[in-house]
Amino acid sequence: MQLHSARVRLAEVRDTAALLALQTASHAVELHECSDVFSAILEQRASYVAVADSGERAVGYALLHSGDSAALGAVVNSCPCCTASCFLHDVVVAPEWRGGGTGARLVAAALQSAAERGHSDVHLVALPGTEAYWRRQLFTEEACGHYTDAASYGHGALHLRRLL
Repeated sequence: MQLHSARVRLAEVRDTAALLALQTASHAVELHECSDVFSAILEQRASYVAVADSGERAVGYALLHSGDSAALGAVVNSCPCCTASCFLHDVVVAPEWRGGGTGARLVAAALQSAAERGHSDVHLVALPGTEAYWRRQLFTEEACGHYTDAASYGHGALHLRRLL
C-alpha cells in the first residue's frame, strides 16, 4: 500500500495513454479497451484520474459516461432513451496503490459528477470477484433489458445499479 495519497482530478483526453497503460497492468488482455473507447469516454468530461503526489503519474482512474452501457470494445455513444442513467465503465487502481482508499475516492468523484449532471442512477458491470466491493459502494444487482452487455465481459459478470 502506498503511504502517500493520490490527488483526484478530472481526466482529459491527453490522459489516454497513461490510462491505457494502467488498464494493461490491471486487466486481462480480453478485457482491454482500445484508445478510441477511452477517448470517446474522456471527451464527455465526467471521468476522473488519480495522480501520484510526486508528479502527474496516473495511479488510477474511473471512467464514467452518459447514457447506456456499451459492450466491451464498442465505442460509447450517448443514448437518448437513457439520459437519466449513466455508466461507470471502468475503475482501475495500480496494484501498488490498492488498499489505501484511492479507488473509493475515484468512485465517489464519479458518483458526485453523475449527480451534479442530473443523473438519477449509475450502472456498471461487475467483473467476477468484484461484487463485494461494489455492494459496499451501495450497488445492487439488477436485470435491465437494455443493459445486455454484461455477457461481453465474460462469464460471471453482473449488471449492477445504484440510485443517486
